[in-house]
Amino acid sequence: MSRGGLTFVLDQPTEGQLKEMYGDEQGFERFSDLMSNAKVRDRHTRTLREIRPLITDSSVPARLFDVGAGSGEFLSQAREVGFEVYGSELSDAAIRLARRRHDVVLSSLPLEQEGRGDFFDVITMWGLLEHVLDPLSVLRDAFRVLRHAGIAYIHTPA
Repeated sequence: MSRGGLTFVLDQPTEGQLKEMYGDEQGFERFSDLMSNAKVRDRHTRTLREIRPLITDSSVPARLFDVGAGSGEFLSQAREVGFEVYGSELSDAAIRLARRRHDVVLSSLPLEQEGRGDFFDVITMWGLLEHVLDPLSVLRDAFRVLRHAGIAYIHTPA
């Protein structure tokens, strides 16, 4: 299937299937445990170390927004190194886990409903675009809320 210049080589799940996959509390917690390992934490640390010097105004805490923030582990790491953190997650199970494990509060609103345009210094997406129904729309919304000269960091699996 092709959408606006992007071609999907696998069948995309329906919105209902996505909600079912990410709505299972125990399943999401198991997935989060698998993804919480030294390799992933090191990748997050390296990324934060690379992003920080690129922010033009270092006199105030940079605002970082993680789209599809999962369990909030990356945002917790970003907060530890001085970022003002924000994030969104559509999975209620993930939102609860982020609050419980990392004291990270996530919005349940999709990025398209984020009202703060030209606000964030950094937008991150970790393994997100391959899970959304309309990646181009997500990217447009990300750049709408990103400040001029802001940084978009997008990681997709190889």
